[in-house]
Amino acid sequence: MSHSSPVVLSGGRIVQVDMPGMPISDPADITIVDGLIVSVEPRQSGRDDAVDLDGRFVMPGLVNAHDHLYSKELRTPIGGMDLAAMRRQIDTRDEVE
Repeated sequence: MSHSSPVVLSGGRIVQVDMPGMPISDPADITIVDGLIVSVEPRQSGRDDAVDLDGRFVMPGLVNAHDHLYSKELRTPIGGMDLAAMRRQIDTRDEVE
């Protein structure tokens, strides 16, 4: 089984959403291999191979499950229809459609 190269996210502050009050860590280096966090360590300055997250926050486990299904259809309009025509067509549908 081959593993992908580790990705190091350096300097991000981790929002610990599983703890009361959601404390925020000091800047840390997060190492990810094959999509899994394998280590979290205090920031080591000067890593050339790292993705710089200085001044940013990391929320492990956060999933963006938000979407607008209505507007998703409008992102790829039917050929020959402008945005206004697409909206009119969608608005005439019943709840099931």
